[in-house]
Amino acid sequence: MFTTTTILLSIILVQAVLLLLLLRAAYTFSKWKEQQEHYVQEVARRLSEMERYDDRLDIHHLHLNQEEINFFKQLSIAETKVILSLVENRSNKEIAQELGYSVGYVYNMKAGIKKKYAQMFEGANLDQWIKFRVTA
Repeated sequence: MFTTTTILLSIILVQAVLLLLLLRAAYTFSKWKEQQEHYVQEVARRLSEMERYDDRLDIHHLHLNQEEINFFKQLSIAETKVILSLVENRSNKEIAQELGYSVGYVYNMKAGIKKKYAQMFEGANLDQWIKFRVTA
C-alpha cells in the first residue's frame, strides 16, 4: 500500500511541520519576553516617579506655610513637578512635553492632585491657590 518513498516523504513533511511550529513558538516566546522586559522597565519608571517629595525639588520660592509644605510632602515628585509647572503658568500640553507624558496623563494627574488638595484643605480649590501663586 505505502511505499518506502511515501513513508519517508510523510516523515519529512511531519518533521518540517514540527520545525515550523517550533520556530513559531520560539518567535512568540521572544516577542513575549520583549514585552515583559518593556513592562518591567515601565513599572520601574513609574515606581521611580512615585518617589515622594524631598528637598531635590525647589519649592522654597513659593513661600509655603507648614500645611502647604505637608501637602507637597504627600505628592509624588511627578505631581510636584506638575504643580510647579502650573504655577509657572504652563499649559497641559507644555507640561506634557516637558515631562515626557501624554496630555491626558497630565490632565488625570492634575485631577488627582486637585482631589488630594480638596481632601487635605476641606474642599478648597487648588485652581484658586495656583492663580494666587501665579500672580504673586
